Amino acid sequence: MPDDHTVEVAKMKFQASCPNHARTDVIAGDDELIMDHPEPRGTGLGMSPIQAYLAGFMGCTSSTIHKLAGKAGTEVVALDLAMEVEMDRRGLMMQETIDLPFVSATTTVNITTPATDEQLAEMKEGLSQWCPVAVTFKAAGTDVREIWNVTKP
Repeated sequence: MPDDHTVEVAKMKFQASCPNHARTDVIAGDDELIMDHPEPRGTGLGMSPIQAYLAGFMGCTSSTIHKLAGKAGTEVVALDLAMEVEMDRRGLMMQETIDLPFVSATTTVNITTPATDEQLAEMKEGLSQWCPVAVTFKAAGTDVREIWNVTKP
């Protein structure tokens, strides 16, 4: 019988080819993601690795909000997100090592939902608890914030 310390592991495998100094083509299952840097450092064929990482945060936020709505017994009619991240660039620029590169991450959640105030409170509380990317950012010390703009259908 599992106890509170049992970890349920999901293994994920990725492969990447790196055709030049700036581009990385990542394969995950049947999907491919091209990461590159803007010109002149790269060819601009995709997001930079940091942009892709933060885009993953937004995707995780979206998926988690939809799951939380279902768990709360409501639905998401429409959802748009905006994210603003403050990053200490000293590490990126190789000036010095940085323990906390992402100082803050603020997500604006523009949601249309028939959720009650109680259902919304449950969703808001759950977002930074259940989104694995948000959990990771918070554990690292990043100030993770959400601003919710709610519209009823």
